[in-house]
Amino acid sequence: MPESSFLGLPVLDLTGDLDDVNVAVIGLAFDDGIGYGTGAREGPLAARDASAALSGPAEGEELDALELLHAVDLGDVHAGLGDPSAALTCLSDALAALPRRGLLPMCLGGDHLVALAELRALAASYGPVSLVLLDSHPDTSDRFAGSGLAHCTPFRRAVEEGLVDPHRSVMCGLRGTRFLADTWEQAQALGYQIISASDAHRLGVDAVAAEIAERCGDRPVFLSFDVDFLDPTCAPGTGCPEVGGFSVVWAERLLRELRPLHVVGADVVELLPRADRAGLTAAAAARVGRAILAMLAAAG
Repeated sequence: MPESSFLGLPVLDLTGDLDDVNVAVIGLAFDDGIGYGTGAREGPLAARDASAALSGPAEGEELDALELLHAVDLGDVHAGLGDPSAALTCLSDALAALPRRGLLPMCLGGDHLVALAELRALAASYGPVSLVLLDSHPDTSDRFAGSGLAHCTPFRRAVEEGLVDPHRSVMCGLRGTRFLADTWEQAQALGYQIISASDAHRLGVDAVAAEIAERCGDRPVFLSFDVDFLDPTCAPGTGCPEVGGFSVVWAERLLRELRPLHVVGADVVELLPRADRAGLTAAAAARVGRAILAMLAAAG
């Protein structure tokens, strides 16, 4: 059980009475896919602790998600270290039980490799889903440090495994030069649509949301939010920060405009508390998580 719950939600576990629950917050305390060291496994706890400072809806938001949703916090799933393949199986097996019981998972990471486990669980119930990735990197590399299972590979593996329909998917916010120069080309060759950070800034929230909605249509959507989508001035506590990103308010506005999407699962990942300053990134992750819950509440 977590020491604190996200936004003060009731704390249950998978063996409890979940008949009236429709959204489950669950932590994926895993960081074995990271190339820059451990620490992201502490992200779920940091996001929960930061969420204690949030009460009610966001400023200017009339919708109180917690009044409309039957949501609970299921605590963390801890996957073993040293064997990413076995860890992913552990995570996906735990998550697969949620859609089978009518629950929509909203996960707190953990490094971005956990998205592969989430997609395996969702595809078991929905088939290939559309991906809406809000991130500064496409995470479609083939290998990293000799491994095909790393935090920069999940959305290549997801296409190869038939978990995602890349031709109905969007990656928004991409920028930066930390990884190989052809990573964007790799993502596009797989079929993903890219909206770069510079294009998103130029187009504005409404146009970006419209482009994403047109691409995804009414398909089941997995929404994945890497905190490095945000500018390091707002979210320094992540492993691969990239300048030129977005404010928390911009992200909240985008999530508000994306409410018509048929979201069946979501996450907030790559929060690295040991690299944070004054809890800025944890606070940002908590606000993004609250905005995602508001999306789900608005969609009914």
